[in-house]
Amino acid sequence: MAALDSSKILTISARDFCEMNNKKLSDYVPVGVHFEGTGGPGSREETLLEFFQAQVPENAAFVVNYQLSVGGFTDVRHRHYVAAGTALIPKDE
Repeated sequence: MAALDSSKILTISARDFCEMNNKKLSDYVPVGVHFEGTGGPGSREETLLEFFQAQVPENAAFVVNYQLSVGGFTDVRHRHYVAAGTALIPKDE
């Protein structure tokens, strides 16, 4: 199972995505995608993105509204991370 390419994980809204691509929101089934975890020193945003990508449904065409939040420390060395977005799955799939 190949992860969705990171170039298809976007921060724009679903409405803006559809408008830019001459699509309708009704062409897609939206599915929430969420990853939550902790990371210690040296945790890289790229690694967190890989964990998020593993949660994206295989038949998703794009993820929109992607956000990565870095929270407080869970202990002296580890921070809390939350990544979320909306997978757009074409209805013809």
